Amino acid sequence: ELFSITFIIEFFVRVLINPKYAPYMLIGGLIVSNQQPDWVEAKPKRFAWLLGMALGVIMTYYIIFDIITPVRLGVCWLCLFLMFVESVFGICLGCLLYKKLKWKTYNCPGGICDVPPPAYNKRKLVIIAAFLGLFFLTYVGLKSYKLNEKPKIIIIKE
Repeated sequence: ELFSITFIIEFFVRVLINPKYAPYMLIGGLIVSNQQPDWVEAKPKRFAWLLGMALGVIMTYYIIFDIITPVRLGVCWLCLFLMFVESVFGICLGCLLYKKLKWKTYNCPGGICDVPPPAYNKRKLVIIAAFLGLFFLTYVGLKSYKLNEKPKIIIIKE
């Protein structure tokens, strides 16, 4: 549940603010900082992040109100599947959907996108530290909310 909420924060930052301030992207950038970047077009990725944000909003609703339904489980499995395919096979299914919708895309042929990776400065480290603090506060708040709430049973009739 906690990671679902942090992922929705991540997608909101990527889509609505700027991907260079997204906490998980900053952490990932630090981990692979000595590797050569593999630049891709931003529009399909932004579309995929928007889909991830929509799934995250749905999951956040079910988490906050502690509702367990087949929809919640389906959204959870869909997110896990999409992340698995992206991380293991390097296939962005949201990007493929973007292409199938026939929106114009460009690529970076002939190495024209070869640019040095961005330097990591103190500001980015402060953003990561703030995210970790927010992560901790979210954990404490969610745990407190769940412990103070009276147990409830929701029965879904079909």
